[in-house]
Amino acid sequence: MRVEIATLGTRPPLVIENADWLAEAFFAVDPSGKPGGFDDKARETAPTRIESKDVDAINRTMRARSPQ
Repeated sequence: MRVEIATLGTRPPLVIENADWLAEAFFAVDPSGKPGGFDDKARETAPTRIESKDVDAINRTMRARSPQ
């Protein structure tokens, strides 16, 4: 499956070839998509605001480096 994402301005669209394979591989391998990953941790806080536990969750499960 080929996915094309429109960009702002006059830049050409972002094209992702084999997007279905890429997504399947991500969720099969990456820890953020597994039980105990980001989705599970995100359910522990309020869905309408960003809390420090949310920042901790993205830093731990998605290898982000977001400051509190």
